[in-house]
Amino acid sequence: MTVRRLLKLRPAILACRLLALLAIILFDTSASAQTSSGGYALRFYGNGVNAPDLDRVKIRIDNPPGPPADVGATDFTLEFWMKALAAENTAASQTCGANLNWIYGNIVFDRDRFNQDRKYGLSIAGGRFVFGVSGDGTGDRTICGVTDVLDNAWHHVAVQRRRSDGWMWLFVDGRLEAQEAGPVGDVSYPDNATPGDFCDGPCTNDPFLVIGAEKHDAGAEYPSYSGFIDEVRLSNVLRYPTNDFAPPTQPFTPDASTVALYHFDEGQGDLIADSSGAAGGPSTGVRNFGGSPAGPEWVTDTPFSAVSGNPMLSGATTTVTFDNPVPPGSPEGFLNGVFQGIDFGTGQWAWEGPFGPDTTNNIYFASSAGTSRTFTFSPGPMRLVSLSVFTLTAGTLRLSDNSGQTATQTITRGSMQLVQTNWTQASTTVTVTFTGGWALGVDDITHRAP
Repeated sequence: MTVRRLLKLRPAILACRLLALLAIILFDTSASAQTSSGGYALRFYGNGVNAPDLDRVKIRIDNPPGPPADVGATDFTLEFWMKALAAENTAASQTCGANLNWIYGNIVFDRDRFNQDRKYGLSIAGGRFVFGVSGDGTGDRTICGVTDVLDNAWHHVAVQRRRSDGWMWLFVDGRLEAQEAGPVGDVSYPDNATPGDFCDGPCTNDPFLVIGAEKHDAGAEYPSYSGFIDEVRLSNVLRYPTNDFAPPTQPFTPDASTVALYHFDEGQGDLIADSSGAAGGPSTGVRNFGGSPAGPEWVTDTPFSAVSGNPMLSGATTTVTFDNPVPPGSPEGFLNGVFQGIDFGTGQWAWEGPFGPDTTNNIYFASSAGTSRTFTFSPGPMRLVSLSVFTLTAGTLRLSDNSGQTATQTITRGSMQLVQTNWTQASTTVTVTFTGGWALGVDDITHRAP
């Protein structure tokens, strides 16, 4: 406990905490998440210009012309799962609009043509996804998401583009985050196109869709992506409705609209198989392994493994411990926004390091005002199973949710106490009410998918 936190406490609470520190027995009731098998994913390290043409996946989309993965001649959807840290993806926020600013983010998908039209790409700038398209002489457009995805949790991301009017959509975890009219017309790679002579010679990487890096290694101002990627699917239709939808809860299976599908379940070697079965395919990819640290590497952390922190696996139990990863910022600071699948709002909660009976990180009410705080499951409803709490002033804890379920328990001083809800329904928002207000510490929030 820092001096700063102690000074914030009301005198009565401060006295209780100091007395409790003399008498507590330290123990930790951390619960671990259940595990399940989910195959493999790829872990990129963002080497970029420090490892030219390495630490990336390359999928040829021309020569021969028109492999199925060369989308853009019709409507298309690109979707995938990702997980990454802010410390490894530091590209600044960008101004979206009639520009090419997507290229300044940490680039996740690059289907660029150097200094030429008919291209698109997707990156993360300021923690938010940005999606850009350039038409065939019809202009440029970049749209920006709103969710900070750099929280070390798996997120489903989908972008769509309609050819007729250029309309673009960007979804994160099934939520529509941005949409706007973009450049119209065909943005597929022109058949048998000649790369421009802009890259100390021909730009030989033009006819590729590249995952995890800026394809040309043009400079440090175009940083590459560092993090995990899994389950990449390309479709020749607008796959999702133009509003919120429920993200998938299992690996994709091909259908008539699937033109390329990469499960990344090989687990070894450099061949990236396309399991779409699309006519004219497969659109096989290649893992270009290298850099320092060398990537992309095969990993078993996937979005469909509960241990990886994905809350959307049906029936899986996930525990948010506030220890791995540690919340952003510094101890005693606010815990704002989405962290590990829970939206803690703005200015409601703060986090701290070990204190009193809790030998690990925990959260608490961010001020002495009021006796209630809320948190919301994101991206969708979950069933709260339990949480661990401690207090330095005895009181009554009441949990309630927007499904009408409640749980009440008396909390005594001096030890960690497990509060089980026995709730049977999933809900979106949980309200935590404690008669002692911010004297309550909260840890190990366990929830189960519906």
